[in-house]
Amino acid sequence: MIRGLYTAVSGMVNGLRMQETVAENIANLGTPGYKGERSGTQEFAGVLARSVGTSSSPVPLATERVIGRIGTGAYVDERETILTEGVERRTDLPLDVMIRGDGFFQIQTDDGLRFTRDGHMGRDANNTLVTADGQVILGAGGGPITLNTDDVRILENGELLVTTEIDVVQPDGTLATEVTEEIVGQLAVVQIAAEDLVRSGGSRFTLVPGAGTEAITLGEDAVIVQGALEETNVDLAHASTDLMSIARVYTTNQQVFTALNDSLQLAVRDIGRVG
Repeated sequence: MIRGLYTAVSGMVNGLRMQETVAENIANLGTPGYKGERSGTQEFAGVLARSVGTSSSPVPLATERVIGRIGTGAYVDERETILTEGVERRTDLPLDVMIRGDGFFQIQTDDGLRFTRDGHMGRDANNTLVTADGQVILGAGGGPITLNTDDVRILENGELLVTTEIDVVQPDGTLATEVTEEIVGQLAVVQIAAEDLVRSGGSRFTLVPGAGTEAITLGEDAVIVQGALEETNVDLAHASTDLMSIARVYTTNQQVFTALNDSLQLAVRDIGRVG
């Protein structure tokens, strides 16, 4: 019976941790590029239950019979990141981009290198391409991208093109303006396995120790879409259903705990008074 109390408690703790995961997913429904998580559970080691008694033969002998295996509860083993692609949302802003396909942008933060699918970008006072909160976005060469205008065209391969005007002398001696496009940088995207990702707040990740990244060839393995952002891949209806299921499991374990606790109270308080 005591073992049953621990099993019920482990079920309630398990439910609370699963609820935290679902609640975090729901809280980030409006975060561009956010990737949902799900909790993986693992059972504690089970034990074999044995029935011990004496035989009915003329000479009493101790007997032992295996009844079966008894579980001792479960726990949240890990939180798995779901890397399915979110829905495309058009913004028509020139510095909003999304990755269609696998991969993550690389950003240099105050806490080190981070990875994200959030392509809401802008320029800081130094004309450096940065995230919405001012963190530097790294380009294909591993360094920052300098951009002196928002009037930019971003190709599927991540190249950033800026229009420049050059005065050209015509054969008759008059001046004409020639409009050309100049490549000022290229976005870099890397591929990371889901098991190597560690949540670092919102839609950002860091890596588990020893993990690495693999460069993605933009335009082939994945493409950049300008003027759009990737929505979260969390389904609100599914998350709400998960919350209700978790609440039912928690309530069931709570009822089991209460029933076992009441039985123990009766055993301690009343059985000793019999006779």
